[in-house]
Amino acid sequence: MTIISDLPWELVEEILSRVSITSLTPVGSTCKQWRSLFKDESFTHKHCEIFGSLLHLPFDFNGDVTLSCVREEQLAVLFGRCRGRYEVEIWITTKIESNALLWSKFFKVAIQPVCRSYFLSEFKAQSFFIDKEKKTALVSGKYLLSNNYRYEASILVGEDGYLEELDLRDVFSYVPSSVQIQ
Repeated sequence: MTIISDLPWELVEEILSRVSITSLTPVGSTCKQWRSLFKDESFTHKHCEIFGSLLHLPFDFNGDVTLSCVREEQLAVLFGRCRGRYEVEIWITTKIESNALLWSKFFKVAIQPVCRSYFLSEFKAQSFFIDKEKKTALVSGKYLLSNNYRYEASILVGEDGYLEELDLRDVFSYVPSSVQIQ
């Protein structure tokens, strides 16, 4: 039986270049040599040839990034990080073409770090929707607390620093009154 360490390094590189971008971090955590390969510029070029170039984002990110769409016409990206206060930036595309992607800042807001008894620095956004007219975003995610406890939450964030945590657990069990349940 052949094990991966017995394979020629060029073949290992070829195999790893076909790993999806979302799986690179977990795969890289299994072997130091693989993790260093993922940082190599020639590997990045080969990976882009197979999967296409990476989405150009309008900022250097050192935080959490979540993508969404706006009315199936535009992309939106939420960028969150904690620097004493929790900062949220939301950007929307103004142009999407095969050779160009342009962004416009929707809003940026710095929020006080506490929402209920949890710190927003422990909040990890998973999805979001925006209201362009009201300049607000409904962000759903989880608080990652000690002992791997996860508390699901939704927060409403506004351009003026507005923040409200919402209890949306029962929203998806709603049935319109015009529907008869048998």
